[in-house]
Amino acid sequence: MLKNITPLHILLILLVLTLIGVISFVLFISSVTSSGMPSLIELEKPDQKYATQIFSADGELLDHFFQEKRVPLTYKEIPTDFVNALVTTEDRNFWKHWGVSSKRVIGSAIKNFFGTRREGASTITMQLAGNLYLNRRELTLVRKIREAATAFQIEQTYTKEEIIELYTNTVNFGRGSYGLRIASAQYFEKEPSELTTAECAFLVGLLKKPEYYNKLENYDDAIKRRNLVLNLMLEQKYISSIQYKKSIKEEISFMKTDFTQDTYHAERKKKHIGIAPHFVETIRQNLYKDNKLADYNFYRDGLTIYTTLDSRIQKAINKAVADYMPDVQKNFNASYSWSRDKTC
Repeated sequence: MLKNITPLHILLILLVLTLIGVISFVLFISSVTSSGMPSLIELEKPDQKYATQIFSADGELLDHFFQEKRVPLTYKEIPTDFVNALVTTEDRNFWKHWGVSSKRVIGSAIKNFFGTRREGASTITMQLAGNLYLNRRELTLVRKIREAATAFQIEQTYTKEEIIELYTNTVNFGRGSYGLRIASAQYFEKEPSELTTAECAFLVGLLKKPEYYNKLENYDDAIKRRNLVLNLMLEQKYISSIQYKKSIKEEISFMKTDFTQDTYHAERKKKHIGIAPHFVETIRQNLYKDNKLADYNFYRDGLTIYTTLDSRIQKAINKAVADYMPDVQKNFNASYSWSRDKTC
């Protein structure tokens, strides 16, 4: 019977098997993307949690209230060096592809198959799709297919600049910092426009493993990661060799302290309290008491609240209390008879 099988028969069998495989794959893709995908409304208005900001009368930020500490930036406010560092590190064909990079998918599959280097195939748009819309607990294959399909929808809905803006405002930089505005303040006490090339590269470097690279004990690894980003920027001609040499020598000062791990976190906690914590809390309680926030979510709608407090006067009061209260308390303790309380 096998003798009657000709090369033409073998070819026909292979074609049929290929057709069955293609149909099965299409049906699988269709079943995966038929549910669990964002609606048109969700695409046009993604559900992002923005922090409410409390300002003093003279314009100083007093505190945030948030579920995720995030304050949005427009694309024009994002430093060019940050955009270039992001694209060259995460998705160098970003400006050319339609949401999914075929070349990157194939290259990643080959490298992962032969074990030369583990590499992800997600584009910036696919990462954005995953961050905004998809369930991280899904099976990897299902999630990747939905990421790709959602990325295609995002590319049809937004411009490339808008996608960068959404991504930059969404991504987690570690230490509770969501979005570039909060990250630049958290790590460098700067506005994004004030970041240097080296600082932009550092923040992009954090994205790979934010909770690893932001720790004191991993500082050297974080600098190596930053230098890798700078090297990629040089290779892609986003910076000159002079800029590269200058940036690679620049120290990142946010962790360059003599604190131990415990005192470091104590200082961070102390700083987070702000200059007028009781005043800020009173504002929050009064707004809820008067039902003035009935139509808003105080912790996620990105409100901006201006108060009557003058930060300059408050700082002077805080300094006076810190300077004189220890002596006042010492004199009081020396003159007051604590035994009277015990007899009452």
